Amino acid sequence: MAPLRREPAAQGTFWGAYAKPEGWIFPGKRNRPVDTGWFMTTVIKPIAAKQGFPEIHWHALRHWNNSAMLNSGVDPAVRMKRVGHASVTTNLIYSHADDNLQRAASDAIWQRLQSAKQRLQQQKAEPQTLPSAAVPRLSEAQTEVRFDRIPLSP
Repeated sequence: MAPLRREPAAQGTFWGAYAKPEGWIFPGKRNRPVDTGWFMTTVIKPIAAKQGFPEIHWHALRHWNNSAMLNSGVDPAVRMKRVGHASVTTNLIYSHADDNLQRAASDAIWQRLQSAKQRLQQQKAEPQTLPSAAVPRLSEAQTEVRFDRIPLSP
């Protein structure tokens, strides 16, 4: 299991500066990273089963981790870097909004619709008069019909 990093690993090495177990959160045996299969079976799955999730796997934890960050307001670019995605678009696949965020989105839309409805009702209640400057006025010369300017043949 990779450690949480504060900075990227050194170029050309897998573990970089974290090659020593004291930099790891879950060190394994013989100064090696913890065996993820063992860790999942003996640590994660028993805890998850007690919480009502008997069939947990690493991929679900990846979704949960990213969604927890989303629902806590962590920026997408930060989430992307923390889970090692190449793009924010990929990160969005792993992001699932909880009920509170869904409700907030619905409330925001509802408020916009209510504001638009109030503006329309206000516009209907106000008399629709054009300002005098906007009413076109024809001069006497414009009201004359000059037959000599109308072509008689097509």
